Amino acid sequence: MINASEVFHTVGYAAASLASGYGLLALLAVCLGPKRYRRPTAISASPPVTLLKPLCGNETELEQSLRSFVEQDYPEFQIVFGVQNESDPALAVARRISDAYPGHDIEIVIDAHEWGANRKVSNLINMMTAARHDRIVLADSDIRVRPDYLRRVTAALADPSVGLVTCLYRGRPTTARWSHLSALFIDDWFMPSVLVARLLGIQDYAAGATLALRREDLARIGGFATLAHHLADDHLLGQHIRALGQSIVLSDVVVETTVDEPSLSGVLRHEIRWMRTIRLLAPVSYGFLFVSCTLPTALCGVILTCAQPVSVVLLAVTVSAGLVLHGVQNRRAGRAAAAGLWLWPLREFLTLNNWLNGLSNRSIRWRGQAYRVNSDGSMKSQSMDRH
Repeated sequence: MINASEVFHTVGYAAASLASGYGLLALLAVCLGPKRYRRPTAISASPPVTLLKPLCGNETELEQSLRSFVEQDYPEFQIVFGVQNESDPALAVARRISDAYPGHDIEIVIDAHEWGANRKVSNLINMMTAARHDRIVLADSDIRVRPDYLRRVTAALADPSVGLVTCLYRGRPTTARWSHLSALFIDDWFMPSVLVARLLGIQDYAAGATLALRREDLARIGGFATLAHHLADDHLLGQHIRALGQSIVLSDVVVETTVDEPSLSGVLRHEIRWMRTIRLLAPVSYGFLFVSCTLPTALCGVILTCAQPVSVVLLAVTVSAGLVLHGVQNRRAGRAAAAGLWLWPLREFLTLNNWLNGLSNRSIRWRGQAYRVNSDGSMKSQSMDRH
């Protein structure tokens, strides 16, 4: 006869062991960091590059973010700003930057044509009509970079076996009430999970923070039009490039994304959207992702084992690994190691809540628009959120 107490203890030890193991693995992955791609010494040229910056709305610190792309230490590059209508407040920002840098090659595309449910991709398709160079780099509007960014992310494209270069990103919180909590989701959970996956040999990460590729390869996959109906356009682009037999390189550049969250509901809405996206991309592995919420998983283990010494030790290991990881991430971001430490427990439980919410429902909200996402990642607009 099965003893219920023994079952609970077994499950508890398993949970505590998995949590501590993942915590240590995440710390190792973060300490190792993204593998630096070393450019062949025989290649010294820096081919001209077109930077695509799709815009929508006057986001917080938008002008500062866009200026960081204009102020690149690179021989020749073009910047294309794209908006979908004249009334978009981002247009005034783009024009202001264009006027402030008269010596730079800056184009502004205003085109309302929509090619699919993904409005960002429609914007990119419209912007490509103005792109002049064979090296293409696109990055989300809320990304901020350093002057050597363009040199470093395009260097790997000198290798013909490399088809796409992408970057990790860290959160840059504003003074809005919930921004620091949201930035922890990126720094202490998302970035480590990507690095753990790569440590385990999963090389398919591609993010809109940076996507650098050749025009000819983009044409071979059918252009941005092949992404126009999909939610995770960046991931799908990576899959198409891999289907060509080329690799995705994770640059050692870590960019910053502006995190501006005035409400907790906004934080949860954005993060649950990310979780549902991850579930659609990898439904099997998503089921085990609760382990990455190490604190609540380890605590559950302690409870199920009635606080047996082994499970308590495993909890201590889990907490120690999480706190050290938090300190490492803070130091790399130029912050004090203990900054925001008091938010870490809350962050862990909120991430578990988001994971649970991501298990069901295919509806998301993105830039005020409601969508239903199909099992293949394609999406269909449902209704406008007027709130």
